Amino acid sequence: MKKLTAMLAMLLSVSILLCACGSKADGGDTADDSNSGEGDKILVGMVTDMAIDQAEWLQNLVAGVDEYNKSNEYNVEFKVIEATDVSEYEPKLRALAESGYSVIMGMYSAMVDPILAVAADYPDIKFGSLDGNIENIADYENVGEFGLDRLQTGFLAGCAAALMSESGLVGIAGGADDPTINAIIGGWQQGIAYINDKDGKDVQDIVAYVNSYTDPTTAKELGLTLINKGCDVIGAAAGGSGGEQLLLCRLGLLLSRGLHRRAAAAGQCAELL
Repeated sequence: MKKLTAMLAMLLSVSILLCACGSKADGGDTADDSNSGEGDKILVGMVTDMAIDQAEWLQNLVAGVDEYNKSNEYNVEFKVIEATDVSEYEPKLRALAESGYSVIMGMYSAMVDPILAVAADYPDIKFGSLDGNIENIADYENVGEFGLDRLQTGFLAGCAAALMSESGLVGIAGGADDPTINAIIGGWQQGIAYINDKDGKDVQDIVAYVNSYTDPTTAKELGLTLINKGCDVIGAAAGGSGGEQLLLCRLGLLLSRGLHRRAAAAGQCAELL
């Protein structure tokens, strides 16, 4: 619940900030008054790179957004839209823009180019990127970016994996070899090292990349490869490529359903918080 509240608070803060920071032509009305005039709802859309039912954190987010929309305390309405294939990114971002949304957010590096393309055509709309790592972002007046603390989530996942492992070998599948995913993997490896030092274990890890956030079939094959190499716990940081397709078998232990199930994986992690 704390994670959900924090995510909603972050989205709300980003939305209000992006609207408030709109450029002004002459110091008077904001550039996007047509979308968010006084008394009107501020429409905020978020395009995800995975099906909502593939990620527990996203299901919780959507449930929280639905609950928030009912209370509508800040007169902001959120909408979350799935885009499970790269070819859907730009059309769905553009559809939100054409529907009068004041703030539109996408996620991760694969969605950066579509965000920038649509943002260029709609200079009066504010766009945001979650962990997109946009180069020269100051050059884009109506685009902002925000991020999550991936190091901490990866650290707890690594702790859980090391505590669970009986074979002494664990694996993690990343969506791409990029800064956001590598921050998660770095945290994962630090968590493993922490448990090794604390409990006298010698758990090793294997890192593999799916090279896609929307390819569960390749992710499944990669998961099987990790299992065949001896991994008895697998973590996923691969967007829509992770999810249920990476749950391949039990091997006598629970395989990770992705980093967002980390706390349930090992009760001992509670003492780290």
